[in-house]
Amino acid sequence: MTSTSIRTESDRGQATPLLIGVIAMMVVLVFAVAHLGRTVADSARARAAADAAALSGVVDGDAAARSIAAKNGAVVTSIERIGSDVVVEVRVGSSLARARATLNGDRATTLGSRGLDRPPR
Repeated sequence: MTSTSIRTESDRGQATPLLIGVIAMMVVLVFAVAHLGRTVADSARARAAADAAALSGVVDGDAAARSIAAKNGAVVTSIERIGSDVVVEVRVGSSLARARATLNGDRATTLGSRGLDRPPR
């Protein structure tokens, strides 16, 4: 027994809406991946800018920290002095990062940076 498929006139063009749906989903996926990539890049740039600004701030002051942050594409949101340490917070896009630096003799040392994309726990 063989099975034959009988196509009716109402079946015509059924692939077109399916193809449009698949293309729309692919476009959304491309935009989501691009947004994720931009967010990851902004976060890395923010951490690097915060480190550089903190090191510059501990050696040469607040104006130098702001200048270095700007050269790294960041905006300083706060600078805080704690003893001989400097804590700098910067923003790149929607990403925030904070870094702390100190003077050890005549050498500036970073005490680390962290992204502030998520609220601290």
